[in-house]
Amino acid sequence: MLPIWVGPGSQFVVAQAAVGQNKLSMIVPEVPTGTQPWEITPADVRAVRPERVPGGTRITLGEFDLTAAIYFTTVNDPTGRLAHLQDQARRMRKLAAQWSHDWRRWNWTRSRASTRSWSRPATSRPMATS
Repeated sequence: MLPIWVGPGSQFVVAQAAVGQNKLSMIVPEVPTGTQPWEITPADVRAVRPERVPGGTRITLGEFDLTAAIYFTTVNDPTGRLAHLQDQARRMRKLAAQWSHDWRRWNWTRSRASTRSWSRPATSRPMATS
């Protein structure tokens, strides 16, 4: 399951931390009893506490920004897909942290350059003649 937050009136770009308090609660219909949801990120695979409610299973993501990847499974053996995802996350953890750092640095540099260009006085340009 891939929940994506798109706020009212938004098109392709949504604000950071669009969900209040960065928590998102949702009811997923027709989840078989005994199925465990897992939140998959580039750096971690975390169990999500399911709660059976009328209409399905409620899950709450503690940290939600714009998207998430949720994997539902009943299989938790050492050679299964969940174990593979956990191994993959362990291998990618440092690289994911570096990407996140580089992305934030790039955004900070870009916003700083924009701020500097706004604070410069406007220059007069000669009018074009025909």
